[in-house]
Amino acid sequence: MTHIFNRQMEKEKRRILRSRMTEAECFLWKHIRNKKLGGLRFRRQVSIGCYIFDFYCAEKRLAVEIDGSYHNQKEVQKNDAYRTEFLTSLGIS
Repeated sequence: MTHIFNRQMEKEKRRILRSRMTEAECFLWKHIRNKKLGGLRFRRQVSIGCYIFDFYCAEKRLAVEIDGSYHNQKEVQKNDAYRTEFLTSLGIS
């Protein structure tokens, strides 16, 4: 089976993203870290395939992306649709 979670090639990018979290990401992280949300464990900046998600809960197979106005652009919306299709194919919502 191909390794798709947290591939080594994205390690540095994930590290940078963790150190540069947006205000919204920081707010949500404060409320879900350390199993504060129903005892579920969330991880920050997890890569799945070629995508990096803000938060991921493996137990619920739930990827969370905090999107800004950047995602209102047509081309970005097209890429977001591909990302969603990829996740759905893996059973991740």
